[in-house]
Amino acid sequence: MLKIDLFFCDNPYQSNQLFALSLKNALQEQGAEVRLLSLEEGRQHETLLKVFNDPPDVTCSFADINAAGVPIGEMWQIPHISFLVDPFLYYTHQAKGPFCCVTSADMEDAELLKEFGCKKVLFLPHAGEEIRTSALDRPLDIVFFGTAIDIEEIEARWREFKYGSLLLQAAELVLSPCGPSCFKALVQMGVVPYEPLFLELFGELDLYIRGKDRLELIQSLNGLPIALYGDKIGKKGWADLLPNQSSLKIFPAISFGETIRIMRRTKILLNSNPRLKHGSHERIFYGAAAGACIVTGKNCFIDQHFVSDKELLTYTYGKWGDLYEKVEDLLRNPLKLEEISICGKEKVLKHHTWKNRAATLLQILPEWI
Repeated sequence: MLKIDLFFCDNPYQSNQLFALSLKNALQEQGAEVRLLSLEEGRQHETLLKVFNDPPDVTCSFADINAAGVPIGEMWQIPHISFLVDPFLYYTHQAKGPFCCVTSADMEDAELLKEFGCKKVLFLPHAGEEIRTSALDRPLDIVFFGTAIDIEEIEARWREFKYGSLLLQAAELVLSPCGPSCFKALVQMGVVPYEPLFLELFGELDLYIRGKDRLELIQSLNGLPIALYGDKIGKKGWADLLPNQSSLKIFPAISFGETIRIMRRTKILLNSNPRLKHGSHERIFYGAAAGACIVTGKNCFIDQHFVSDKELLTYTYGKWGDLYEKVEDLLRNPLKLEEISICGKEKVLKHHTWKNRAATLLQILPEWI
């Protein structure tokens, strides 16, 4: 029997713990022996002793686990899988060495990892799981979960920055219909990949395009009732960035467990994630599984795996008038809204659960270990 140690540790919204538990259960159902081990503060020594005293065939984690930049697999000479759900450029240290295995939630990032030199790479999209829902009414018309990113502050900083103009042009490229990823946009602009400047510009661009897309998404639905949950990055929070949206109710950020409970009470769930061009955020899968109708930015992954206007709704950045009409129409037509929600849930539970991802992972593990 394959022995797997799955690590988890603290992250801001406790999402990694939930992902790890869901994957553990899915792997066990398919015959693997899995230990879920904590690397939270105060428990690291206990966990490391368990690994050394009873070594598994492979370790894995959703967290960036390393020792002074040395990947954990290289440290104890056991294959380690890093499940990346954010751009790989932030975690290149996890792609170096014979014991490093990496999955990416974005297909383009998976290909870039191979070009970078990582030998053991798998495109493994995010996932959801079955969520109990009741037949009660959903009191929340529209919900958005996300941090407010002060793009005005970023733009002001860029005006004094040597590469500010380049970054604005790159952002325009990334946000355009069928536009390139942040990585490829910077390459197109002539920036040399993996150099310190590239890493700096990538971080700036990644933050900005996320902030701009989500801000304009919420602005485009002005007049419709939206419940928004999120903190802020920068000086201005949601109330400062959206002072004239009287139908908007703003709440602090909540844990991922509480997020799922809110999803169960939601009619329409908004998702903004322009950083992933060939993958998806977990909100789509968990939201659909919870019975909400998903409205998300259009990308290659969504086009390939979902039928727009039947299983979810998509929007294209800048075509905000079209989106307003679609969302308003759904709120006026509860039967249509319910039909899309049901179809979206069926698609996720058939093809995009942790059971599906566990099966994919177990197929490739013999090659990796």
